Amino acid sequence: MKILRARFYAVSLSLLLVVSLALVFTLIYTLNQGPDVQDPGYIKTKAEQYISSWFSPTDEGNEGLILVKAEPYISEDKIASSWVLLTLVPRNNNLTSEIGTGGLIGIGQLEAGVWEYRLLGEPGFDAWLEQLPEDLLSSELKSEFDLVKERSAVSALISGEPRSSSLLQELILNLPWKFGQPFRITNLPGHGHHQGVAQEAIDFGTPEGTQLLAIADGTVMASKDDSNVSGCNVKYANDANYIRIKIAPKLAVLYLHTQVNSIAATQLKVGDKIKAGQPVAKSGATGFTCNYNGTGSGPHLHIILEQLCGPNNTQICGSVKLTFAEFKGSDPQYGKDYKSENKSPEQRLADAERQKREQEQKEKAAIQTALDNFYTAYRCANVVGCDETDVEDELAWLTEDVRKQLFDVLFCFFCAPKADKLEGAETPDAKTNYLSFPIPNGPTTQVRVKSAAKVTRGSEVEIHYTVTNIDLIKEAGKWKVDGWEITCGYVKNEKGEIVSTQNLAGCEWQISGGSSW
Repeated sequence: MKILRARFYAVSLSLLLVVSLALVFTLIYTLNQGPDVQDPGYIKTKAEQYISSWFSPTDEGNEGLILVKAEPYISEDKIASSWVLLTLVPRNNNLTSEIGTGGLIGIGQLEAGVWEYRLLGEPGFDAWLEQLPEDLLSSELKSEFDLVKERSAVSALISGEPRSSSLLQELILNLPWKFGQPFRITNLPGHGHHQGVAQEAIDFGTPEGTQLLAIADGTVMASKDDSNVSGCNVKYANDANYIRIKIAPKLAVLYLHTQVNSIAATQLKVGDKIKAGQPVAKSGATGFTCNYNGTGSGPHLHIILEQLCGPNNTQICGSVKLTFAEFKGSDPQYGKDYKSENKSPEQRLADAERQKREQEQKEKAAIQTALDNFYTAYRCANVVGCDETDVEDELAWLTEDVRKQLFDVLFCFFCAPKADKLEGAETPDAKTNYLSFPIPNGPTTQVRVKSAAKVTRGSEVEIHYTVTNIDLIKEAGKWKVDGWEITCGYVKNEKGEIVSTQNLAGCEWQISGGSSW
């Protein structure tokens, strides 16, 4: 009986061991399989991560994007292919069920097992748009985005960070006169003679001789500057001076009724490139203009954003709504004075440089915070008695993979013994400093760090001098540590003796004699 019982226990133990090993190998196999890249949920998650990498939705004045739909292309055999169409709207748009061309589209393509995305207006988007399957977006609908692309092109001309939510905006520009000057709207879009192709025109009561400025970068397309004829009669319509500036492949801005010879005074001619805020003409009363009581000509600026069409986009086929930043998101109001925020090219450049420096400092500060929290979590993971609950806040600055590398030691058979104490070494010859801290120009970056740490294990004390490459990624607008690699360095014992080295040839750490403590 004892022999049978022993055999029974042995068999049971063997079965338990086999089952345990099977579960372990199943878990390892499952973890190594990776995600299902064709899973709609996975596609949507990756698209949202990409969108959030453009900006932080929590930034002041940044409304962000909402992904309404990620629609994969399904081929005839019902297997998802390598294309997906994204439908997006601004965060403050409540009409998410009726997007039309007022929303924003994006395209996803599966390349080498990785989903890549492009938003409307990004380099490479047009090429992808042409390749997108008809079942996702017909050729007729593709053409509907031409105007939206032109808006995006002009948005790119406006000062500010290129990777921002400016692609969401309607066309927003500054008023066409000097910064700080206020002038009144005297005629609204759709009123009076603002009909047909001139439907979206606006009249401003700018006095004779008011300096007019470009509202965007562009090229002089056409002009008339030699007329001094005017009157309150339609027969004078062809006598108006004007300058037309092409600001995008299918958009031009027209300044009408300009003062005689005021364009010549700027030395601008057809084909010349101009910058936003640059003088282009002066306000006048040439052509068909009326004063307030209709007894004679009246100086004002008639400005319109024209849609170009025809061969080489040389014909005027309509007008586009003018939305000046000074309107503060509201429709223009008749009789209201609007103060210009338009600045000279020099002022714009200075502002852009200042904004760039401020953004760089903001990004660096955010990365610095992520690094500080990484080192805190790293020390905890390598010290006896410290666990995730002790650094819960710090873990929010690490990606899930890094958190697992630090704290999931289930299969770590060869890990070094944990320290009784591990702290940063603020030594006379070695303080933590950043050998390479590049300004990030995308959602990923790498920082090269030179640091020292004091490790105590029982009665043994070591000082580790290391150079580490730390990878970071921007997730949902927040920088997180995504990996690290110690590339070189050396270790001293408590007596200051070198006990180990790693890749010291060309390493930023140079071995120094004696103890640093």
